[in-house]
Amino acid sequence: METDKHRWTTSSDQGPVHLDLAFTVESGFRSGLYSSSVCLVRPGDTLKGSYRIKTGLAMGGSWVEVSLQGIQSVMTEDAVPSRDGMYRDHFRAERFLHLSHRVKLDDDHKVEDGQRVYTVPFVLVIPPGLDRTSDRTEDRCKPLPPSFDIQRSALTAWSRPVPPSVFISYLLRASVQYSGPPEDAAPGRPKSAHVVHPLTCLPYLETQPPIETSCFPKEYVLSARQTVWGSFVGRKLGHVTFETREPPPLVYNSEQASATDCILWITIDGRPADLHRLRAASIKVEPVLQIRTYYSGTKLAGTPHREAVNESRSIRLHADTWSTRDARRASTTSVASFWPSGESVREEASRPTLAAEEDTIPWHTHATVPIEPPLRLQPSFCGDYVASSYAIIAKISIGGVYAKSSYLFFPLQVAYPCAARRDSEQTGVERLGPAPSPSLENNVCCSAMDADMQSNNDLMPPPYVAQ
Repeated sequence: METDKHRWTTSSDQGPVHLDLAFTVESGFRSGLYSSSVCLVRPGDTLKGSYRIKTGLAMGGSWVEVSLQGIQSVMTEDAVPSRDGMYRDHFRAERFLHLSHRVKLDDDHKVEDGQRVYTVPFVLVIPPGLDRTSDRTEDRCKPLPPSFDIQRSALTAWSRPVPPSVFISYLLRASVQYSGPPEDAAPGRPKSAHVVHPLTCLPYLETQPPIETSCFPKEYVLSARQTVWGSFVGRKLGHVTFETREPPPLVYNSEQASATDCILWITIDGRPADLHRLRAASIKVEPVLQIRTYYSGTKLAGTPHREAVNESRSIRLHADTWSTRDARRASTTSVASFWPSGESVREEASRPTLAAEEDTIPWHTHATVPIEPPLRLQPSFCGDYVASSYAIIAKISIGGVYAKSSYLFFPLQVAYPCAARRDSEQTGVERLGPAPSPSLENNVCCSAMDADMQSNNDLMPPPYVAQ
C-alpha cells in the first residue's frame, strides 16, 4: 500500500522556554492535492510527531497539551462604523473543534547545552465530523467544514469593496504550563508557552445532485430570447432562444485547475428565405464566475438564496466576480466563438415549399462552452455560520446580424471527492498501530476515535450537506 507522508516543523521562543513542534501528515490516500507549501489534512489523516521543550527550568509535573483546533468567525448582530465612516459587519471568533492529547511531564529529560530537553510524542487523527446529537439532527455526525476565506482573484477581481472577515481555520497547537522562575517579577505564578502550526482542512466533499433551480425562479436565468435583425435599421429576421442547465461540477483531484463544460442549446425561428443569413451568424460566449459567500450571526439551516438575504436581517451576502480568462493567455482562448453547424438544420427546413415561404421554422443547434477558472476554487459547502456557492454569468453575443446580447445565470458546484481507498486493512493496522486516546471536547464525533477509523479509515466520510 502506498501512502502520502509530509513533514512539517515550527518553533517559538517565549521567555525562558524554546519550543519545537515537528510532525508528519500520513494519509492512506494517494492524492495530488498535497503540496509542499500548505499543510493539507483530510479526514482519516494521521498527525504523528513530537513536541520538544528546551528550557533551564525544571518542568517535571507540568501539563503539556497538543490539540487540533477549528475556529470560525461568527457575525455579531450590529454593524459597527469604521474609521472611514462606513458600517461594516464585525465578527467574533468561535472554537468549534478541540481534539486534544494531554500528558503530565515527569522528571525524565535530556541535557543539551546546559538546558533541559523534554520530548512528548503524540498521534492525532483528523475526525470525519462533529457530534450533533445535542442538536437533535437526523445525522448525528456532521462532517467538518473546509478551511475557508474569501478568495480574491490575482488576475481579475471586479468587485472593489473590502471583503468581510469571514473565515474557517484549523491549527495544531502545542502548549505547556509551568511556574514562573524565582527571578521572575511574579515568581511561582502559573504561565504558559505555546507554538502553533496552521492547517488547511479539506473534507471529502462529494458531488451533489443538480440544484433544483425551479425552487429559485428569481435567482437563476436558464433561458433568454432575443429578436434578430438584419442590421441596426434592417428588417426583422426572426428570434433566437438560448437555453442551458447546470453543468457538471468542477471536480478537483490534484493541484491543477479543473474544468467543465456547459451545453448551450440554440433555437432560431425565422423564414426559410433568411436561413442563409442566420446560418452565417457567429455566436460569442463570455462566461464569468460569481463567488457568493453567505454569512450569518445565527446557525444556517442550509445554503441560503438571495431572497433569504432580504427576508432575514441576520444573513449577509458578499459576491465577487472573476473572469474565467487567464490574463497570461491569449484573450480568445476562454471566449467561445463558433458558427452553428448546418447539420443541425432539420431536413424539412432545407427544402421549404412555396406555401411555407412566409412561415417561420425552428432551427436547432447546440455548442459546448468550456469553463476553466484560472485558479483552484474552494469547495461549495454550507457550515454553521458560513456558506459558499458559485454561479456562472454567460454573456452571449451574435455576430453577422444584429441582436441584443443575452445573459444566462446558472449554478456551478465545486467538489473534492475521495479518489481512492486504502488497499489493505491489515497493512494500515500494522503501519499505524495503537493510538493514544485523546480527550474529546466540543462535540468531536465519537466515531473518529474508533480504532478502525484511526487505523484504516474504513468508514468513508459522508458528503457535506447542511443539516
